[in-house]
Amino acid sequence: MRRLLLTGAFLAMIPLLSMAQDTTKAWTTGAQLNFTFSQTALSNWQAGGENALSGNALFNAFANRSFGAWHWENMLDIAYGVNIVDGEFTKTDDRLEFNSKIGHDLTNPHWRATGAFTFRTQFYEGIDDDDVRISDWMAPGYVFIGLGADYVPHENLSVYLSPITTKITIVTDQDLANDGAFGVDAAILDTAGNVITAGQNVRVEAGAFVKVVYLKKNLIENVDFSNKVDFYANYLENVGNIDINWEMLFTAKVNSWLSASLSLTMIYDDDINIDRKDAEGNVTGSGPAAQFKEVFGAGLTFKLP
Repeated sequence: MRRLLLTGAFLAMIPLLSMAQDTTKAWTTGAQLNFTFSQTALSNWQAGGENALSGNALFNAFANRSFGAWHWENMLDIAYGVNIVDGEFTKTDDRLEFNSKIGHDLTNPHWRATGAFTFRTQFYEGIDDDDVRISDWMAPGYVFIGLGADYVPHENLSVYLSPITTKITIVTDQDLANDGAFGVDAAILDTAGNVITAGQNVRVEAGAFVKVVYLKKNLIENVDFSNKVDFYANYLENVGNIDINWEMLFTAKVNSWLSASLSLTMIYDDDINIDRKDAEGNVTGSGPAAQFKEVFGAGLTFKLP
């Protein structure tokens, strides 16, 4: 509940930021809230099936400011989705990401010396097919802090290159930390399985970071497009293994409040082990693997001023 209240407080501040923009023109701000949903209701349906209800909420906001040769850009993305089949609740989407970067123009007007900050986590616990908790709020949480250069050839495209970036992985759930989830050092156990030394809650890495952001309104008529992808290589371990986080979003406007959206996400993290299962569902091993997610829906869109 506290997390929802904090998120609600931020949403309530967006109109105030917009008012500040209208009076001072210092900030460029904007926000959009999308709700997509579907429902299936059956009664004496001979073909079979189950009653189902699903919904997804997606919130995007930005606040940017330029003053002289300095540029400060901030972006917030929040998503949450659920699926309810005959009263059984399943989470389908859950993420919170905040990006902030401040840059200073170099001699070439398309290049900026830039410092960047990224924070990424989720709101609620994640459960696998065996009803085992595999993630939770700040388990994991990711923080990236780096210095580099930003290439901005035009307002739609940004390519951030950082040869010096610290990646901090946070696992506040001690059970997950003891298991060594998300790359933290696992607990040391005695022969009876009792914990001698608890698992670490924080993992710190140093490496190179690349983030590409492309935003295009009216990619085709009434279709907006967002493409964000980042790459991270750890200098200290397995340099050749590159972590990838890639998100694409298409939003098609039917009118001022009705829209359809398609989001595609691909994640590869060398520190996250995914169970391998045979045809009967038995775990045969585990290791890093690409993760994919696709969400399509039609619903309501609200643009905040």
